[in-house]
Amino acid sequence: MSGIEFNLQGSDNSIKLRQRKFTEDILNKYKMMDFKPSPLPAVPRLKLSSDMTPKDPKEIKETETQLY
Repeated sequence: MSGIEFNLQGSDNSIKLRQRKFTEDILNKYKMMDFKPSPLPAVPRLKLSSDMTPKDPKEIKETETQLY
């Protein structure tokens, strides 16, 4: 993985920072390049509760192997 790209911009020599390569490397690693961007990281108005946590050893083991 690589670091931050930077460029000087405009007459005021402002600096523009990007992590495009880093982001693409992550997406490629987890086979997510075809995913569509979303303004929200989760389902809107999703109510989370302790009832949703894994209960038995099999469910716990399944969650340990999730990439995200």
